[in-house]
Amino acid sequence: MAQTSIFDCLYPAYRISKPIRLIELFAGVGTQAIALRDLGANFEHHRAVEIDKPAMKSYNVIHGTSFEPSDITTIHSDDLAIFDKKQYEYIMTYSFPCQDLSKAGKQAGMSKDSGTRSGLLWEVERILKELHETESLPQVLLMENVPDVIGTKNIKDFNEWYSFLESIGYQSYYKLLNAKDYGVPQSRNRCFMISILGDYSYTFPEPIPLEKKLRDVLESEVDVKYYINDEVAQKFANKGDISKTIRQPMILQNGHGFNKGGAKEICPTITTGAFRENNFVVEQMVIGSTQANAYKGSLDGCCPTLTQAMGAGGGQIPMVTVPVCLNSKVDGKQLSLQDRIYDTSAISTAITTSFMPSIYDQRIRKLTPLECWRLMDYTDEDFHKAKAVTSNTQLYKQAGNGIVKQVLMAIFEEMIR
Repeated sequence: MAQTSIFDCLYPAYRISKPIRLIELFAGVGTQAIALRDLGANFEHHRAVEIDKPAMKSYNVIHGTSFEPSDITTIHSDDLAIFDKKQYEYIMTYSFPCQDLSKAGKQAGMSKDSGTRSGLLWEVERILKELHETESLPQVLLMENVPDVIGTKNIKDFNEWYSFLESIGYQSYYKLLNAKDYGVPQSRNRCFMISILGDYSYTFPEPIPLEKKLRDVLESEVDVKYYINDEVAQKFANKGDISKTIRQPMILQNGHGFNKGGAKEICPTITTGAFRENNFVVEQMVIGSTQANAYKGSLDGCCPTLTQAMGAGGGQIPMVTVPVCLNSKVDGKQLSLQDRIYDTSAISTAITTSFMPSIYDQRIRKLTPLECWRLMDYTDEDFHKAKAVTSNTQLYKQAGNGIVKQVLMAIFEEMIR
């Protein structure tokens, strides 16, 4: 879905030619800054507003900054220090909370004065009104949120927001963009809106072919703590059932010779009773009391969407199954579910090229925090910086709260090139 206007062909395309001062509201770990950095843009971290302390710690260690956690309800126009607009290009981003918009949440909405987390959007309105009074509005605004922000339940509030931006001089353009269309193997559909001060047009970037595969982000060796225990695995395989403890989307990782049909399918998503032992097909899953949307793909395709709740209170961490040999011995040892085969071609590092086990089973594990960060297109270096200052639970949450870097790079490039 995209918004278009008859004025698109009349207004000149907006181009940034001055150094950028970046203001990130609801900053998270600073994905917008990461995108500008990796794009090679001339920018500085002007302000970052983020109430979450672990996210702010990750932001600072990644970017070499020293911002303090801050509550947007206490931020005013003076705090943003927007001046010298003839010398600098100010970009303000506001990826406000999605929990009350998403189908995975309670859908409490984002109405003004609703008191919901998503209703914090209207704090941005308050700040922009103050900036408008002092003629210090940023030249560019960037919004990102879940597709439901323009869905039936929220479109009235979204249109009110759009009209407000128009009333203070912004031309706005919005579109749904999926990360899998911009080089990243994650099916993550999000609504982006670019608002430009003055009469300018903006065109969203065209999709590109997906060359990277899901298997490309997987670690070659994974700690045993990420695997579900043998009892759950046996219930999963033997009873055609899924334990209530399995609450995450799963990725079915197939190798050579153990998938009868030869197809490399992964879960549409998972539900109780949908596992077919003979060909390792997983179809649907129940997350708590809410059935997840069907997802289809393969290790040569995309990961289902990462969420901000991953790792917290049983939140949805995508899972991957890896092949293991059950009926063969290596170096005199009988292999069990504890003996994992890490290679996606189903060849264990412990098994030589002259020895191939004949019977395979599967071991199920969560995606690791690093794999989730890779699926957001963050660098391993950025991940390890954040890992040094925060927990795995927070690393999962920070990935799910983020924006896929490659999508942002494509969006910014349309203005900078």
